[in-house]
Amino acid sequence: MNEHNTLLEKNKLKDGSSDATGLFLKGLLLVLSPLTILILPLFFHRSPNPQLGSYSLSYLLVILSISGCAVIAAIATGVYCSRKRNVKPAFWLLLLIFSLIVILVSVEFLLQFKFRDPFAEYASYGHHKSILFGFEAKPNNQWKSLNALCTTDKHGFRTHVNDLLWYERDGVRLFTLGGSSTFGYGLNDHETWPHLLENELGNHSKIPDMQVINAGNNGHNSLQTILRFYLKALPFKPRYVIYYEPVNDIRPWKLSPESVLITEDILFSGSMYDYLKKTHPGENIYTQSLFAYALQEAWKWKISPHVARFLPKNKFDRMAHGAESLSVDEQEALRFNAKRYIKNVYTLVKLSKIYHIEMILMTSIHDDERIGYYYSHSMKLHNRFLRKMAKKENVFLIDLERQFDSVADKEEYFFEDRYHPTAKGARYIADVVSKALSKSMI
Repeated sequence: MNEHNTLLEKNKLKDGSSDATGLFLKGLLLVLSPLTILILPLFFHRSPNPQLGSYSLSYLLVILSISGCAVIAAIATGVYCSRKRNVKPAFWLLLLIFSLIVILVSVEFLLQFKFRDPFAEYASYGHHKSILFGFEAKPNNQWKSLNALCTTDKHGFRTHVNDLLWYERDGVRLFTLGGSSTFGYGLNDHETWPHLLENELGNHSKIPDMQVINAGNNGHNSLQTILRFYLKALPFKPRYVIYYEPVNDIRPWKLSPESVLITEDILFSGSMYDYLKKTHPGENIYTQSLFAYALQEAWKWKISPHVARFLPKNKFDRMAHGAESLSVDEQEALRFNAKRYIKNVYTLVKLSKIYHIEMILMTSIHDDERIGYYYSHSMKLHNRFLRKMAKKENVFLIDLERQFDSVADKEEYFFEDRYHPTAKGARYIADVVSKALSKSMI
């Protein structure tokens, strides 16, 4: 009798152990299966700068971390199911996963109404598509930017307020080249620093009737500027050219030498989905989604500046901490892109010498305490390269950055992105540039 009871107890323990193991496996598989399906696309990816197989080291770390978290979550759920003696915890987690999928798919669907066309953002800047430039300011156009009225003339230059028909007059011309910080993003025509510079030079320079023509273009980087200089500015025989460019050559990945070369299939993409697929070839489907694009835009323009407020404000600490906060890929991209940038500026300088034009370079300024680390480091590196090249090539350089270091309340000089000059910032640039030119050259 005792032997029979002992055998029954052993069978119960064995059956209980089997049930616990079965529940553990059921809970694990119920969670791991959908997570595996979701994670699998991450492995079909080619990084822009692959280092190990088709992945960069940082991307490999990301997918290994995500996979590890998925396995840990599945194991933890299996253990919890075995303890609870049912698979309800797994079903609840499964329901949560599917709910998140439904939400994300719905968001992706809704975002297609926000990002209807790959060039919609540029259209809001008054641009149209261009085979040579990818995009450029539309001639004889008028639009609003941050409640400021922007207009262009028949040549696609920012309207020359002091003389609408400047191109019909003879005179000494100074062209300003660069991106949106030169064009005057968020500023009215009469508030841009090129316009203010013309007024200042009229009061101080030896050439009171000098025309300052704003040939900057929103979004253009150094390579596009070379093309714009050669094709747009040269026909008007400028005597002087000023180049100012803070950020359009800065990206957290390595830019190719022909980075603005836009093939027709990309340029005339029918939808944003089509555009992202062609501009992210080989990358996983998640990076080609509108949701990923929206997150990048939010981080770039909204989240990053707010995060920067909580970072160290002492310049030395900031530089030291910033160097530690950059990944290996970012540090490589930073130097690679800076060399590419300065090579293009060198080409611009050589072209100006060939055509007997006086090239004037300017270091860029930004709100160092509030802008993202990567952009701050990149701009500082670009400025150092500019100083070295200007000295080597005997090119006139206006060192805005060093003069701006002593300015208090830097936040007032820029819009929320921390580098586009506000009206106050534009006045500051015009004042510094006019004094430097009046004293040394013009």
